[in-house]
Amino acid sequence: MNNRQITSLWSSVLVEELIRQGADFFCISPGSRSTPLTIAIARNPKARWKMFVDERSAAFFALGYARATARPAVLICTSGTAVANYFPAVVEASMDFQPMFILSADRPFELLECGANQTIRQENMFGGYTRWSMQLPAPSPDTPLKALLSTVAYAVAKSLGESAGPVHLNQPFREPFEPATPELNDPWVAPIQHWLETEKPFSSSIVPEKVPDSSTITMLRQLLATAEQPMIIAGSMASSADALAVSELANDLNIPFYADFSSGLRMVASVQPLQLLLQSPEFRKSFKSDFVLHFGGNVIAKHPSTALKEWYH
Repeated sequence: MNNRQITSLWSSVLVEELIRQGADFFCISPGSRSTPLTIAIARNPKARWKMFVDERSAAFFALGYARATARPAVLICTSGTAVANYFPAVVEASMDFQPMFILSADRPFELLECGANQTIRQENMFGGYTRWSMQLPAPSPDTPLKALLSTVAYAVAKSLGESAGPVHLNQPFREPFEPATPELNDPWVAPIQHWLETEKPFSSSIVPEKVPDSSTITMLRQLLATAEQPMIIAGSMASSADALAVSELANDLNIPFYADFSSGLRMVASVQPLQLLLQSPEFRKSFKSDFVLHFGGNVIAKHPSTALKEWYH
């Protein structure tokens, strides 16, 4: 196969595995270097996509998509400073434990830092704010397609893992970028022939449901039973059902309940306005919780942390 066929096949395999893994919504920002990915998305009837001229808008749309669906949207951009525009949304997704998938096109090794425009280093650009990042090779028969499939599956799994967040795959492409029909009878394709003939993902990235063990539940019951002034805090909650369950637990146990703005519970009638009370220094002096049960993610407001510092430091 020639280079155009190799690049087309590589891109279509990458996009198809993303879709099979459940990452089937793409936020595309136009650019030359990312053309093979954009064409692969346009040619896949199962792909859903939206175009964004501005990468910053695309990234924050992807962040909102993650909060609404608990699934990662795939950000597609060209090489250079385009990918850097994702940074604010990537940081927010990382801090808020929201899945996000960055698939940035890049120049091949021989065209990096060669004096041309837009040749910045993109590998590991987001540093510790990603759950995982990988510099992919330029499409070539020297790299088994099974390796590409397993990398995509692992990346989606990391984005959706216990500590959900952004992942970044940086994909170099060599010119030309125009599509071509690949030779599916080529020996390079033979190892993934079964994958091509099915609709199944290469490997499962389904995150198992988290169920606390019985010893943990027993320990919590004992702590709640012995606590004189217990308190429940609800931080960022991705599921409205989970949030309401936490609210009902506080009501059933008749425990003071702080609902952060990010919990989605501030307007629920059954939730008492403890968030207002924690703003009062007098209240924090008169009420000192000896057991705090925190559900969900980070808390945006500073009042709970202020109270905890005053109580325990």
